[in-house]
Amino acid sequence: LLTELGDTLLATGQVAPAEQAYRSALQRAPGHLSAILGWQALLQQQQRWGELITACEDEAESCEAPQLAADAWMRAAQTAQQQLGDLDGAARRYERALHLQPSHPQAFAQLAALLRDRAQWDELADLIRTQISLTASDLTAARLLTELGRIQLEQLGEPQQAEACLRRVNEIDPNNLYALLTRGEIYYQRREWRRA
Repeated sequence: LLTELGDTLLATGQVAPAEQAYRSALQRAPGHLSAILGWQALLQQQQRWGELITACEDEAESCEAPQLAADAWMRAAQTAQQQLGDLDGAARRYERALHLQPSHPQAFAQLAALLRDRAQWDELADLIRTQISLTASDLTAARLLTELGRIQLEQLGEPQQAEACLRRVNEIDPNNLYALLTRGEIYYQRREWRRA
């Protein structure tokens, strides 16, 4: 009843009484999902970002289903990144989501973008390797291997590792032009004329 009261009060613009109703509901039942979601809606409406992040984390901790907990960590991470500019905090929360759901596509994409923007190439390469090991799709594996090969060659200066990745790409997709041309370039630079 307290959660429903909070929802009604928030819908009619009565923020202070809604806040009291949600707080009371959460004191009586700390993991009550409807109360947590109502509380989060209030915090978002009021742009109380730090408290919203904490509420999302509380939701994640109270969820028994890994997917729901990962989604809550995602919301906490996105709020930290977009509203507070807290990139370190966002990265930690994306990692928590991936810990619970290793193949969570949004968590992977967001963390990869963050690492790419911050030029954290070793960490990005490790993240991509993990995703390669989890994928069952050859096309996804080829895309990830291509990205990993590009990072190894262009950012990490590891042409041998890049060539191995790109060779695997061509085993999956013999017509992948980037992999073919880049491997040829690597062979040329190593003076392996027959392979180039």
